[in-house]
Amino acid sequence: MRIIRTSPTTAWLGQVLTCRPKPYLPIVHAFHMSDNIANGFDPYELIELLERRGVSHPAALVLVCLLERGPNDSSGLQNSCGIRQPEVSIGVAELRGLGILEIEAVRRNGRGRPRHLYSLCGGIDETLEPILLRARKKLDNLTLQIGKLEDIAASFS
Repeated sequence: MRIIRTSPTTAWLGQVLTCRPKPYLPIVHAFHMSDNIANGFDPYELIELLERRGVSHPAALVLVCLLERGPNDSSGLQNSCGIRQPEVSIGVAELRGLGILEIEAVRRNGRGRPRHLYSLCGGIDETLEPILLRARKKLDNLTLQIGKLEDIAASFS
């Protein structure tokens, strides 16, 4: 039995969604990736892979949304990603810390506080490079630790 949900935690890109085995990865009806992401690539797979590489869920959602929809402000990201403002802030801060997010202040009619327009610094290759580099460093460290454990085990043989 499929449960239809429209709550903010399961909304993705503003569409009515159905549950998936992981409730935080909703199914999007007729979701089409742009040319920014490889044709036929599943956005949920990208989100899951990013999370497995240490990217937080909000940051993964914001990244995929910006890849798909292009530059957006906080309220646009809230609506597009189906997350609340604090989660957008968490995701934006993490992506900015990785050096893959640009923030542009845009004034409205020269009055009041400017709104922030968020965009990725490059295409998907440039965007994923810091995440891949971090994953490779972890892999190198793990390989070194495995080698040490194998040396210890061999010394007892």
